This record gives sequence, structure tokens and C-alpha cells, in this order.
Amino acid sequence: MSLILLPAKFYINTTILDHSLIEYPVINKKLYKEHEDIKNLSESDVVSLLKKMGIKTYGETKVKPCFSFAHFSFPQKLIDSIAKQNYFEPTEIQKQGIPLAMSGIDMIGIAKTGSGKTGAFIWPMLIHIMNQPKNKPKIKEQPINTEIDKNGTHKEYNLEVKGPKGLILAPTRELTMQIFNETKKYSKILGLKVTCIYGGVSKHEQLREIEKTIPDIIVATPGRFIDILKSDDSTNLSNISFLVLDEADKMLNMGFETQVKSICSNIRPDRQTLLFSATFPKKIEYLCKSVMTNATKVVVGDLGEVNENITQEFVVFDNEDEKWSWLMSNLVKYTIGGSVLIFVLHKSSAELLSRQIKESGFECMCLHGDMHQNERDKVIFGFKHNKFKILVSTDVASRGLDIKGVNTVVNFETTRDVDSYVHRIGRTGRAGEKGTAITLLLNRNDQDCLFVSKLFQMFDRRDRKNMDVPQALLTYVEQNGVKLVGRGAGRILKNPLLNPGLSQMVSGSRLPGNRAGIGQVHDTRTSKSKRGKGGGAKKGTSSGVFERPMSFTKAKSEEGGNKGLSTTDDNRNQKI
Repeated sequence: MSLILLPAKFYINTTILDHSLIEYPVINKKLYKEHEDIKNLSESDVVSLLKKMGIKTYGETKVKPCFSFAHFSFPQKLIDSIAKQNYFEPTEIQKQGIPLAMSGIDMIGIAKTGSGKTGAFIWPMLIHIMNQPKNKPKIKEQPINTEIDKNGTHKEYNLEVKGPKGLILAPTRELTMQIFNETKKYSKILGLKVTCIYGGVSKHEQLREIEKTIPDIIVATPGRFIDILKSDDSTNLSNISFLVLDEADKMLNMGFETQVKSICSNIRPDRQTLLFSATFPKKIEYLCKSVMTNATKVVVGDLGEVNENITQEFVVFDNEDEKWSWLMSNLVKYTIGGSVLIFVLHKSSAELLSRQIKESGFECMCLHGDMHQNERDKVIFGFKHNKFKILVSTDVASRGLDIKGVNTVVNFETTRDVDSYVHRIGRTGRAGEKGTAITLLLNRNDQDCLFVSKLFQMFDRRDRKNMDVPQALLTYVEQNGVKLVGRGAGRILKNPLLNPGLSQMVSGSRLPGNRAGIGQVHDTRTSKSKRGKGGGAKKGTSSGVFERPMSFTKAKSEEGGNKGLSTTDDNRNQKI
């Protein structure tokens, strides 16, 4: 096997191992025993049930889904522990994903946010580790217990050092902490130890914790995990036989691809690997091919689909003052119903907006990636425990975080891509609860126009389910001259049968979408003559964060009864 050198900052304790030189103990992967109830299901029954649950599987290996925790062949104490957490029925990704994982198969799990992906890899990992042999890897012959360091020289590779048997990689500190806390709930009763490693805190303290704990499972961010391995010889990857990549698309978007691949290269190639994400772009597909073997893909719902428990709303404004005025007029209503998570694009926007909200008399905090880890932990703890009900955050809080009671998500600034939008709004409507996601759009804003253009791709996928495209988006497209990207965008925009909401624009229409009281008020600002002068999207006319600093000053219209929130603006606020 040839040895590949990577740039120095990506080395894991120096390089990529030549696994052919190491004699690994056999992995006990096949731990699933099919329950009698599942055995009795015919092929047609399985096909019908998978269709009903919206589950699609792709791959050579097929395993029947389960419908109860009793079907998974879990030990009783684990089932009891799961019940104590008030989980009484597996979610769709768990029903199909756990039998596959327990069968020792590499698996790709694609499911919407809040669908129980964490349980789908934590529980199989715990069972896997409990059933592995205690013997250690050995060097086949001498003197081969070496690896190449970044200077091309050899050094000893200590296989006698104890290392974890399970590794979970996640993109952010907050997500690693959440996975760590969830894993601890179940690992303790099974006699297994787990440790969390992430940046922003003392590396030396984490090293001492590893030496003291000798964990069976490590939950880590890729960058800090590599730092730990480079800094000390107290742990190695030779014992790892179960690897999980959670929120893999986010890890790649954050630039962790090289680190993830180098970590995978240093783990035995016959390991079991699970990869989970809410989306499946091409770069994830390429990653799967390089780090997985004959993987089975499980897709719950459509790729990139929004949770059906989330009501999406879009509100359109002409300037930042109108947007601020709307937020102040609605925050009381939303905080009565639960917690509110407000997303912005930049850390400066998060600090400014949270400060303005505080000055307006609301309890509010902000969260972004440049905060010290103890500050971030304190903010998340306070938000989870209702110390305050409003959190303004960058996309650092958009992935994986499970905070109960978030009933409303407000996209004060739009995202750069639809995947991030799906993850943002996925912070509400979790675990079967209902939630509302409101996106605020500015007319003649380049960033918002680009976002709406990309968003039509999602509606193109969903129009087969007879989902209406919100009238607010159609009006925004026409008013701002947005160029649509989705393959079927033209069909959706022009065909009232595919888009019932469009029937409001057809004079005298009696199509089903012609709902009384919706879209009946014309906005004079969108008249043809005015659009011709400045209504369309022109180069250099973008208003918003790209042209000038954000201004959240109180709108003059507030004194006169909020002119910025006229009946016309109310009618732009359409639901999906």
C-alpha cells in the first residue's frame, strides 16, 4: 500500500497508516436477530409499509423495517432506558436504519431535521461496542510498527495504547455536546464511557480527560480531534470499528473534507461506517464512495424535504425599517407561544440585532462562532431552560441542535443556499411538534432574489405532492424579475393547475386555489408603470447588508400605526 503525504496541518499524528501491516481482530458486525413479527411480513407487505412511511432504500442489501423497539433485539435495560426518555415508538429513519446498522452494513441515512437520526446511530453503536472482542490489534512483523511523519521520517506507532471503539464526528461544538449528552443517557447503564472533544476549550484538559476516562466512544469535531491525536500518543484509532459522520454536508461546507478523509484513512478499512445528513449533494456522494463500502442508502421523504410539521411563511418588505417594525410588532405574539430563534447571516448582524431587541424591552441573547466556548454553552443552556425566549444566531445554531419549545424560527436574513434554509427552519417542528418558520424578504435585494431563485428548486420537487407555491413568492418573482433555477420553475409559475395560488391572478378564475380573502388586494407599488422605473432587480440597486450597514432604527411609520404593515403586506404573508 502506498503512503500518501498530506499538508502538515491535516496530519493525524503524522500520516496515513499502511493497514496491511497490522493484524486487526475480527469485527463482530452481524448483531441483528430478526423478530418473528418481522419474519412473517411478506415482500408485498414490506413494499406497502415502506411506501406508506415514505421510506426508499438503495443498495445491494435489503433488511425489513421494524415497527417497535422490541423488534430491534436490544437488551431490555436499553429498551427501559429509551422508554424513560419518553420514546415509545421508533421514527421512520430508526425503523429502517437500526436494522441495517445492527446487521453490520455501511449506511447512508438521509432524513429531514428532527427525525430521530441521532438515535439511529447511537443505539446500534452501543450494541456494537458491547459485542466486540477484547483482544487488540498486533503488528504483523518487525520492524513495521512505524508510520511516516510530515518530514518523511519514521516513528513508532504504539498499538498498546488503549483507544476508543466508536467515533462520532460532527461539524460544530454545540452538536458534539448534544450528541455527547444523548449518548451518556444510554452508555452509563451499559457500562460504557464516552468523551466529548471540541475546540474553544483547553486541549490539555481534554487530553487529561481521555487518559483518565479511557473512553469507549469519542464524540468530536474533526479539527480538534486531529489536534488531540497530533499532540499526544495516549490514544490511537486502531481499535475503532464503528464510525459515524453526522451532518456530513455541513462538515464539507465548513471545509472539513480533508480532515474527515484523513481520519477515515487512519481507521481500519473493514470498519462499519454510518453517514447521516438532511441533504445529499454531489460532494457527499463522492465522500461516501471514498470512505464507505457497499453502503445502503435510506431516504425518508424527498431529499432536502422540509418537515411537514413546519408551516412556512414569507413576508416581503421594501426596506429594513419595515422589516424591523414588523419584528417588533410580532415578537410578543410569538414569545407567548414559545421560544423564538432568529437567524442572520453575519456575527455583526447577530450582535447588532440582539442589542436592538434588548433595548426594545425584550430578554434576548445572541450566538455566533466567534464567541468563547463557555459563553456559547451559557447562551444555549439559558435558551434551553427558558432563561430568555429570544435568541439571535448565525448559522452556527442551524445544524443538529435540538432545543425544545422553539415554536417560531424567523429568517431575518436569508441563507446563501436552500440546504442551509432547510436546516435553519428545522430547529422548530421537532419530535412531532408543530412549528412556524417565517422568512423576511426585501424587494430589490440581490441576496434575497438569489435565495428565492434557488428556493424554487425545492418547490419543483414538491409540486408533485400538490403543494402550493406561496403567493408571496410568486409576487416577489414577478416584481423583482427573479431568474428561476428549478427545472420545472416555468411550469409552476405559468400553470395554475400546478400552482393553485396562481389562480388568484387569473381574472374570473374558479379554480380550487381561488380562496376568498387571499391575494385580493393589489399593491399599487407593483403597478406596471412603477416597476418600469425601479421595481425590477437592477445591478447596483440592491438594498440591504451588502450595500450599507444594517439599520434597525425604529420606523417612522410606527408612530402612525405601522404603515409598513398595511393590509397589502399582510396579504403577502402566505403559508405553505
